[in-house]
Amino acid sequence: MLHASLETFTDMFLWPAITSAEVRSECYRAGVANFHATLPILGRQPFMIVVDHVFEQHAWFEACQDALKTRRTCWVGVRCSLEELKLRELARGDRRTGLARWRFMRVHEGKPYAVEVDTSRQTPKECAAAIFAFVASDKNEPRACRQKRGSAQAVKATNISVDRGGFKGCFLRLYESRILHQIREEASPCLPSGSP
Repeated sequence: MLHASLETFTDMFLWPAITSAEVRSECYRAGVANFHATLPILGRQPFMIVVDHVFEQHAWFEACQDALKTRRTCWVGVRCSLEELKLRELARGDRRTGLARWRFMRVHEGKPYAVEVDTSRQTPKECAAAIFAFVASDKNEPRACRQKRGSAQAVKATNISVDRGGFKGCFLRLYESRILHQIREEASPCLPSGSP
């Protein structure tokens, strides 16, 4: 399983040394663009991919859709109450005050999630279980989990299968690394022996 995180690319910069707001914005945009440019390369690998992203702009969501157009995808919305997000923002200490509220109003707007979880009401284990239950079921919504291949041929609604071969191209949008950890734990028995 590959964990592709936006923060891996945006954290490459030595942020304390960048004092200009204009340069900071330019660096952040470069990190996002580089992440999106890397996704098609990762998408060509034969592994399950978990993409960890916060879609501050709808164009970023569209860029990810385009980057992974050759993969079967399942878009997962990971939500949290605004009150809890504010508390987490304060607890982290490395976020600009007000960023949680700003993102809360934008990141989920217009996204065709196939399944959603709420980290303010569910534990990481419950979130991972809900995601796994969904991808293993036949209840996938066609508009949220369908991906066109080649010309006009579309794969059926159930795009992600849990079998001896593991998961195929699962795209999860996660806020909480604990959920990712739990997904790794849950996926272990499903992955072929010797898988990373």
